[in-house]
Amino acid sequence: MREFREYPRTSTTVINAGLRPIVGSYLESVQGKIEESGVHAPFLVMQSNGGCAVATRSAQESHRLILSGPAGGAAGLVALGRQHNLDKLIGLDMGGTSTDICLIKDGKLPLKSTQIINDHTLLAPTVDIHTIGSGGGSIAYVDNTGRLKVGPMSAKAVPGPAAYMQGGTLATLTDAHVVLGTIGQQSLASGLTLSKEAAVKAVSEVAEKLGQDVVQTAIAIVSMSVAHMIRALRQVSIERGLDPRDFTLVPFGGAGPLHAGLLLRNLNLESALIPNRPGLFSADGLLSAGVRIDAAQTLLSPFSTDEISSYVAWFSEKQKELTARLIADGISSDEIEFDSVIDARYLGQGYELPVKLSSTLTNVDSLPELFHEAHRTLYGHASLDQPIEVVTLRISARGNFPKTESAEIKAGETKVVDDAVIGNQMVIFPGFLEGIETKIYQREKLLAGNVFHGPCIVHQMDSTTVVLPGQVVTVTALGDLLIKEDKS
Repeated sequence: MREFREYPRTSTTVINAGLRPIVGSYLESVQGKIEESGVHAPFLVMQSNGGCAVATRSAQESHRLILSGPAGGAAGLVALGRQHNLDKLIGLDMGGTSTDICLIKDGKLPLKSTQIINDHTLLAPTVDIHTIGSGGGSIAYVDNTGRLKVGPMSAKAVPGPAAYMQGGTLATLTDAHVVLGTIGQQSLASGLTLSKEAAVKAVSEVAEKLGQDVVQTAIAIVSMSVAHMIRALRQVSIERGLDPRDFTLVPFGGAGPLHAGLLLRNLNLESALIPNRPGLFSADGLLSAGVRIDAAQTLLSPFSTDEISSYVAWFSEKQKELTARLIADGISSDEIEFDSVIDARYLGQGYELPVKLSSTLTNVDSLPELFHEAHRTLYGHASLDQPIEVVTLRISARGNFPKTESAEIKAGETKVVDDAVIGNQMVIFPGFLEGIETKIYQREKLLAGNVFHGPCIVHQMDSTTVVLPGQVVTVTALGDLLIKEDKS
């Protein structure tokens, strides 16, 4: 590990040493099972940096896998953006316990060089993901001051929400949705049927403490959860000098699409794009992630034009080294790309900013100007007369997987075919005083080109999409749902 700061180096070494025996043994066991099944393809594992690595390397560098789960969704975001010619996306991956938010700009994964695990710093490139304790299983309760709270405690998968009828008795966000009618009309994955009676009972206990009725409390639970998400979305956009209205929202995970319409309206966004298989989106992302290897070298020296050739020489040497490793991993040389970054700071500062270089390294001599601009973008000011210190050189090599053609769904007319409508349900939407008769569509029966209006619910095996009154949905050629406010 060729980076400075003794404590992060030590904590990274200790964490990796603790993980290696466990992860190595597990991966070795999985490798054996794969070979026994007759599959002889390379065994790859997702990393925290948004790319895969061969299992043998992952076993040795287990610390690089710690946040690999959410990184799959981020990799899927980049692929989805390419399919729709979108380079500005905000992904919202909502599961049962937490929500992971990732902002993509310029079509590139946002990376940070360190991560914090239980207050310990880990030196490993990681996709920049903001996580909050809000999910479908988040428990709603009244605290000692009489205020409603939702999360971060979760009912998890077992016992789960009260509506699951698996022993859970505490009200959750899922139970609130069941009370309002946004879910529960159809069986979920594995034939799971939700009990509205159990959901009402659980939410009633919270309502009694608040002095409200069940419906008011359910609306409050959903609204509070959405408020948590809105705050998190603002943190990754507005608080970084970015306008969320310039981005397309991509809700995925089992519970993300449930809140698509509410987030679209409350943030005044242009559109929300629901992937074809939102509940499987992170897994699908692994198929487009490619193989990735990172390298770094700390310098801690003032920037000098006399040293430019040495910077370029280091990057060039690492390109050759990492290319050889990726080819050994089975990647074709014409599928390899590089990202080169210099971490820099004003002389005397305690922490640095990453400055991305061009793929040809022709702009290394412009490092001061690039750093000033990065500093101004993030902090609102730059000290043009202050000397620049080069802290660390970083390079990432990406070996892209063979490109596959995206499967288009069957095309249809603007009008939705009758058999795609599988029912009607009275639904209470936050912001509306009474229940509204709402159509329920079966996602698999929708055709490319179909256009339909809210209020409606789109049901599928792995997720449920809720569209508010006054919103319109267009089914894309790839089967994704594009939701916008109806301005006609």
